[in-house]
Amino acid sequence: MVAAVNVFSRQQLDIGSRFLLDQAPHWPASRTVLDLGCGNGVLGLVAMDAPQVKPESVVFVDESRLALQSARRNSEQLKGDSSAKCHYLHSDGLLDYPDSLPAPDLVLCNPPFHQGHVVDDWIGRRLIAQCAARLCRGGELWLVANRHLPYGESLARGFASVEQMARNNKFIIYRAVGK
Repeated sequence: MVAAVNVFSRQQLDIGSRFLLDQAPHWPASRTVLDLGCGNGVLGLVAMDAPQVKPESVVFVDESRLALQSARRNSEQLKGDSSAKCHYLHSDGLLDYPDSLPAPDLVLCNPPFHQGHVVDDWIGRRLIAQCAARLCRGGELWLVANRHLPYGESLARGFASVEQMARNNKFIIYRAVGK
């Protein structure tokens, strides 16, 4: 895996994403997987290999052009011909998600929880609301969150059901089902 300069967790897989990847055997079958805030694309690439997911397309979304370049390079290097099913969207969350792409039925997200040195859940809450608006009915958002961030209320407000799939001393994995 490669990651351009200034891409989050450039040198190694971050522990939040690693914890979310531990849940990959539980991700549902999905036609369109969206790796939101994709960084180097590891979540979407693992979804492509998960035998039960079997996506027809994977959409990598990030506000960083360098992150999207990293995700594209990794999908081309690691997936070869399968990279043709990948799409790359330079966007502030899902604000610019085009109607030409299918609505996602699985969103994987390890949202940022700080701006500069300030810890804040605003970005995560915003991404949760965008997912609630874009996710297919019955589709799933799988989100890894630092335990100290109060995402439960935002998830409950936007989704038909929410459950905690895993937790450890640092993170919670949420599964939220679209309305």
